[in-house]
Order: sequence, then structure tokens, then C-alpha cells
Amino acid sequence: MLPLKRILCPTDFSADSRAALRVAGEMAQYFSAELMILYVYVSPQPAVWPYEGLGINPVEAGLSREETIALREKELATEARETLLPDLDLKLTIREGDPAAVILETAAQQRSDMIVIAPHGHNRLRKAIFGSTAEEVVKNAPCPVVTMHAGKDSKSRPDAAAVKETQA
Repeated sequence: MLPLKRILCPTDFSADSRAALRVAGEMAQYFSAELMILYVYVSPQPAVWPYEGLGINPVEAGLSREETIALREKELATEARETLLPDLDLKLTIREGDPAAVILETAAQQRSDMIVIAPHGHNRLRKAIFGSTAEEVVKNAPCPVVTMHAGKDSKSRPDAAAVKETQA
């Protein structure tokens, strides 16, 4: 397993995915490993756009599949530029299909030594019905998987000072 040579980091542009990307970048830097950032394009459903923070629904905006993928390519490059050190051995990849299946297939094809993934993405309804992409990846990955979330949300978790005050 060590040293790591290839790290795969899937993203859906959520806060948790950005946290996973930062950790994957640090690991890639430490091990001088190649970092592949993967975005899996899933054809959006025109009825509902539940993805907070992702901006405009491509279907509502009238974007074609090709235009949507081009938009995501730009977003992926921007995310990498804003989050990672510039001297990393970096691959940006967009593939289409079921996220868990594509992540697992990519990890196997690229002979990834590790996957760094967010435990929660944008599609909470799908998770409630089918289980999360991260769960599927952890169960079936050909390599170790690290899950990383964005951390404390000040609105949903009290900070340490507030906890100490309530305990006193």
C-alpha cells in the first residue's frame, strides 16, 4: 500500500468533496503521488434540482449534455486551482454513468493505491433510497478508501467553548 503512487479523488463540488480534495492533495504532495480528480456526470432529471451550492440546473438553463460537461470541466479546473498546490502531478477526468460504478471502474483501471472520497454528496434523496455512493465505494473498492467530511458546521454543532459552558 505505501508509498502511494496513484490517488483517486471523486468530487461532486460539495463542501465535503472540497475537504476530501484538500486531504487527497496533501497526501499526493507527501507521497509525490499522481492525483486524479474525477467528476462523474449524471444526466440531470428535469423535475427537481436539489443540489444546493451548484448554481443553475443545466436542464433549466437549457444546456445540452456537451455544454454541461464543458461547464463542469471548467469548474473542475477551477476547483483544483483554488484548492491544490500548483506543482502536483494532477489529472482531471470527467466520465459519465452511475457514480459508484464509475469510481470503482476508474480506480481499478488506473490501479489507484487509495481513494479519498466525501461521505456525503449532494443527492440526499438517492442516499435515503439506495445508500450513498461512498458506502458503495467503501464496500467494493480495489484499494483502501479514506472518507473525509468538511468538519464542524457552526450551525449544527456547538463549538468547544459552548459545550464547556453548558457542562459547568
